[in-house]
Formats: sequence, structure tokens, C-alpha cells
Amino acid sequence: MTVVRRTSLLFLNIFDERLAAQRKEKEMATAELGFKKPLSKEEKIVNKKERLAAIGNSPDLKFSIHDTALYLTIVMEFRNQLFHLESQLSLQSIA
Repeated sequence: MTVVRRTSLLFLNIFDERLAAQRKEKEMATAELGFKKPLSKEEKIVNKKERLAAIGNSPDLKFSIHDTALYLTIVMEFRNQLFHLESQLSLQSIA
């Protein structure tokens, strides 16, 4: 049993060493390329909340969400009035 245990520990140690070496190589490669370090889970959540809060509040947008909703309401009302006038004209032409 000790032979199996020693062999398994040997393979686990080798695996751990290779894994640590790969992590170090990956960190060095990303540092050389100038990539940012990956964000932690908390940082990702904060960034997501900031992005969602900024939707509709950007100064680069011509229309806010409220303006767009108002515009759509006006267009739909105009469309309904136009449809009503067309139906009245068609009834007058029949009579």
C-alpha cells in the first residue's frame, strides 16, 4: 500500500509543480502583452452595476429613454389619427 501511496503522491506533486509553472508562464505572458489582470467576482459585479446604471444617462446619446418613449407615443397617436381619417374618407366616398 505504501508503494501506491508514494507513487500517487509523486504524481500529485509533479502535477502541482506543472500547474504552478503554467500559471507563472501565463502571468508572464499577459504581463508582456500588456493585458489587464482578470477581475475578481466582486469587481465584475460592481462593473456590471455601473454599466447598467449608465444606460440612458450617457451624454453621447441624443435621446434619453424617456424622450424615445414620448416620441413613440406621438408617432402612434399620429398613426391612429391618420387611420381614422382614412377610414372616414373611405366611408364618404362610398356614400
